[in-house]
Amino acid sequence: MSVDLSDDYRPSDDEEFMNERQLAYFRRLLENWKADILDGAKQTINNLQDESGSLPDIVDRASAESDKALELRTRDRQRKLISKIDSALRRIEDGSYGYCEVTGEPIGLRRLEARPTATLSLEAQERHERKERTLRDDLSQESRPAIKSGGDPVRDRRRFRFPINPTLRRLCLEPHALRSI
Repeated sequence: MSVDLSDDYRPSDDEEFMNERQLAYFRRLLENWKADILDGAKQTINNLQDESGSLPDIVDRASAESDKALELRTRDRQRKLISKIDSALRRIEDGSYGYCEVTGEPIGLRRLEARPTATLSLEAQERHERKERTLRDDLSQESRPAIKSGGDPVRDRRRFRFPINPTLRRLCLEPHALRSI
């Protein structure tokens, strides 16, 4: 079923959630986003082929290589995004788009407009991130060496991940040394 959308159409909360117009709006949004990414990838390939000439200055060469590496990292992230866009388009086709994968509740139009590939409601995403953060914190606590409590933090180098500057050490051990510096 084809739905005609005007260019200025925006989904509203007054409509039935994920009706034909809203689905057509998000389909168009996702397809345009994917087309923009693919056009950018083609442009990157052309730029990399065109800039294959050698630059005489070593600084210019290093700068060009750094720019190319950054561009390739960006394109790799966008390549991964294309798979998320394709997944969202499949969810539109099967009727599950716009509903949380965990709770089955509507994700929300504002969240979908901000992140059309979203699969979790805001509340489910927050729970997921809290759980992930807790897990990460637990793992980082396990990997740290045990530090004796009550020790001198300035002298106990294990508390620091960097070597202590001798001047900083002197200031910490002898606060009056600030006057002599």
